[in-house]
Amino acid sequence: MKVVQTLGRSKKNREGVCRYAHMSDKIILDLTINDYLAKDLQRVVTISSDDWKLILEAIEATENVLRITPANPAAGDSLHEIIEGTIKDNTQIKGHDSVLACIVAVLENEGAIDLTYKPNSPINLVKTDLPE
Repeated sequence: MKVVQTLGRSKKNREGVCRYAHMSDKIILDLTINDYLAKDLQRVVTISSDDWKLILEAIEATENVLRITPANPAAGDSLHEIIEGTIKDNTQIKGHDSVLACIVAVLENEGAIDLTYKPNSPINLVKTDLPE
């Protein structure tokens, strides 16, 4: 498994860390190395390869620059909202910011998105050439 650090900080002002394994038929996210997560959070999450492909296609269909979390929750313009909307049937993900943060870290680690930052601006994500 690869270890990645999530972008930003948690509500408890701590960096998030997760492990993941990208297999041919699924991606396994392992958040067990975080001791401060909510007790009701699913610690090991599986995303099917079909759902992962849907996430990549949804990113490809968006504008070039995305926010990680919503600037305007009604706008649907954040990566978290895109992920939740794309794989809405996966109850391990919906509403769990720690899981969403891990997915974003995996997307960044695998080269689907890159960070961009300008002083006095939020950190944004820029989509890159997505892997086939």
